[in-house]
Amino acid sequence: MGHRTAGITPALNDYASMRQHTAAGSATLAWAEIVDGEEIPGRESDAPAVRALTELAFTTAAWDDDLFSYGKELWFARRERTPSPCRLNLVDILRHEYGHSYEQALREAGQLCDRLTLRFVELRDRVLTRASAPLSAYLDHLSHLIPGNLAWGLAADRYRNPDGRSPDAVTTSGSTTSTPPKDTSPVPIPSVAWWWDPGLGA
Repeated sequence: MGHRTAGITPALNDYASMRQHTAAGSATLAWAEIVDGEEIPGRESDAPAVRALTELAFTTAAWDDDLFSYGKELWFARRERTPSPCRLNLVDILRHEYGHSYEQALREAGQLCDRLTLRFVELRDRVLTRASAPLSAYLDHLSHLIPGNLAWGLAADRYRNPDGRSPDAVTTSGSTTSTPPKDTSPVPIPSVAWWWDPGLGA
């Protein structure tokens, strides 16, 4: 709200930290232990690797949402008399931060999501080798969150019918692959680069 009020687009580093808290990830997973009927031991739930996995899942889903909603945001922007200079979408933030073209920013946003997804899978598999049953169940929930959110986003009328009166005004498409991204290095974003700490899950 502060950025919207001031008409300022946040820096990528700030947005990466902020976005994981603005997509209802915590609210979505708050029920997990209640439904499963088992509490995750504190030594596991408080472990940095589990925190990293939680943040990775939430951020990946949120950035995927940014890609889903980008067409809708462009649709609305074309109809605004005075578009806001504040942009709160990963694609526009990459354009603002690096001076990318639309195509470059869109491609980089997709690559960032791929790199986060790969890191989630690698770290999850490492943590699972010593996880208790309740933690394994929680990690399973996180593992379903990412592809489940993708499936929902590709089918959601929310993104294809921007104002509720324009069916299929926006086309949303996507694909999945089992081929990992070529770049597996930590993303160059200080606030989240710790997710690649080699000591996590060791």
